Amino acid sequence: MGIIIASMALFVALIALWLASTNIKKIEIGNRELKAQLTSDILKARRELEKQIDGANRKINAFDGKMEGIVELQTQARDKVAAVESNVNKVSEELKKLINSIPPQFRQASGDDVKSGFG
Repeated sequence: MGIIIASMALFVALIALWLASTNIKKIEIGNRELKAQLTSDILKARRELEKQIDGANRKINAFDGKMEGIVELQTQARDKVAAVESNVNKVSEELKKLINSIPPQFRQASGDDVKSGFG
Protein backbone atom coordinates (compact mmCIF):
# COMPACT_ATOMS: atom_id res chain seq x y z
CA MET A 1 0.00 0.00 0.00
CA GLY A 2 2.82 2.38 0.85
CA ILE A 3 4.39 1.66 -2.50
CA ILE A 4 1.17 2.53 -4.31
CA ILE A 5 0.78 5.79 -2.38
CA ALA A 6 4.45 6.61 -2.98
CA SER A 7 4.05 5.84 -6.70
CA MET A 8 0.95 8.03 -6.88
CA ALA A 9 2.76 10.82 -5.03
CA LEU A 10 5.68 10.50 -7.44
CA PHE A 11 3.28 10.53 -10.41
CA VAL A 12 1.46 13.64 -9.06
CA ALA A 13 4.80 15.35 -8.45
CA LEU A 14 5.97 14.60 -12.00
CA ILE A 15 2.68 15.92 -13.44
CA ALA A 16 3.06 19.08 -11.28
CA LEU A 17 6.61 19.58 -12.56
CA TRP A 18 5.46 19.08 -16.14
CA LEU A 19 2.59 21.58 -15.73
CA ALA A 20 4.93 24.07 -14.03
CA SER A 21 7.48 23.82 -16.85
CA THR A 22 4.70 24.27 -19.43
CA ASN A 23 3.45 27.37 -17.63
CA ILE A 24 6.97 28.76 -17.38
CA LYS A 25 7.41 28.27 -21.14
CA LYS A 26 4.11 30.05 -21.79
CA ILE A 27 5.16 32.95 -19.54
CA GLU A 28 8.53 33.20 -21.29
CA ILE A 29 6.83 33.20 -24.70
CA GLY A 30 4.41 35.86 -23.45
CA ASN A 31 7.32 37.91 -22.12
CA ARG A 32 9.08 37.64 -25.47
CA GLU A 33 5.93 38.77 -27.28
CA LEU A 34 5.44 41.63 -24.84
CA LYS A 35 9.09 42.57 -25.15
CA ALA A 36 8.90 42.45 -28.95
CA GLN A 37 5.76 44.60 -28.92
CA LEU A 38 7.31 47.14 -26.56
CA THR A 39 10.55 47.31 -28.51
CA SER A 40 8.67 47.73 -31.79
CA ASP A 41 6.64 50.60 -30.26
CA ILE A 42 9.82 52.16 -28.94
CA LEU A 43 11.54 51.80 -32.33
CA LYS A 44 8.53 53.34 -34.09
CA ALA A 45 8.56 56.31 -31.70
CA ARG A 46 12.32 56.61 -32.14
CA ARG A 47 11.98 56.69 -35.95
CA GLU A 48 9.33 59.40 -35.71
CA LEU A 49 11.51 61.45 -33.39
CA GLU A 50 14.48 61.04 -35.72
CA LYS A 51 12.34 62.25 -38.63
CA GLN A 52 11.27 65.30 -36.63
CA ILE A 53 14.86 65.98 -35.60
CA ASP A 54 16.03 65.69 -39.23
CA GLY A 55 13.31 68.14 -40.29
CA ALA A 56 14.34 70.55 -37.54
CA ASN A 57 18.00 70.21 -38.55
CA ARG A 58 17.12 71.01 -42.18
CA LYS A 59 15.21 74.11 -41.07
CA ILE A 60 18.08 75.17 -38.82
CA ASN A 61 20.59 74.70 -41.65
CA ALA A 62 18.39 76.77 -43.99
CA PHE A 63 18.10 79.45 -41.31
CA ASP A 64 21.88 79.40 -40.79
CA GLY A 65 22.40 79.90 -44.53
CA LYS A 66 20.01 82.83 -44.54
CA MET A 67 21.69 84.31 -41.46
CA GLU A 68 25.10 84.03 -43.11
CA GLY A 69 23.73 85.95 -46.10
CA ILE A 70 22.25 88.61 -43.81
CA VAL A 71 25.50 88.98 -41.87
CA GLU A 72 27.43 89.27 -45.13
CA LEU A 73 25.02 91.93 -46.41
CA GLN A 74 25.32 93.84 -43.13
CA THR A 75 29.11 93.76 -43.40
CA GLN A 76 28.93 95.01 -46.99
CA ALA A 77 26.49 97.75 -45.95
CA ARG A 78 28.82 98.86 -43.14
CA ASP A 79 31.74 98.95 -45.56
CA LYS A 80 29.74 100.97 -48.08
CA VAL A 81 28.55 103.40 -45.39
CA ALA A 82 32.15 103.86 -44.21
CA ALA A 83 33.28 104.47 -47.80
CA VAL A 84 30.49 107.00 -48.38
CA GLU A 85 31.31 108.79 -45.10
CA SER A 86 34.95 108.90 -46.11
CA ASN A 87 34.06 110.33 -49.53
CA VAL A 88 31.74 112.91 -47.94
CA ASN A 89 34.50 113.96 -45.55
CA LYS A 90 36.95 114.30 -48.46
CA VAL A 91 34.46 116.33 -50.49
CA SER A 92 33.73 118.51 -47.46
CA GLU A 93 37.43 119.19 -46.93
CA GLU A 94 37.93 119.93 -50.62
CA LEU A 95 34.90 122.25 -50.59
CA LYS A 96 36.28 124.12 -47.59
CA LYS A 97 39.66 124.45 -49.30
CA LEU A 98 37.99 125.60 -52.50
CA ILE A 99 35.87 128.19 -50.72
CA ASN A 100 38.84 129.41 -48.69
CA SER A 101 40.87 129.71 -51.91
CA ILE A 102 38.35 132.20 -53.39
CA PRO A 103 39.62 135.76 -52.90
CA PRO A 104 37.85 137.58 -50.08
CA GLN A 105 36.27 140.22 -52.35
CA PHE A 106 34.36 137.50 -54.22
CA ARG A 107 33.18 135.61 -51.13
CA GLN A 108 29.95 136.23 -49.32
CA ALA A 109 30.26 137.38 -45.75
CA SER A 110 29.27 134.16 -44.01
CA GLY A 111 32.21 133.43 -41.71
CA ASP A 112 35.32 131.31 -41.82
CA ASP A 113 33.96 127.92 -42.69
CA VAL A 114 31.08 127.07 -44.93
CA LYS A 115 28.52 124.75 -43.33
CA SER A 116 27.46 122.53 -46.16
CA GLY A 117 25.29 120.22 -44.07
CA PHE A 118 27.47 117.22 -44.88
CA GLY A 119 30.16 115.58 -42.79
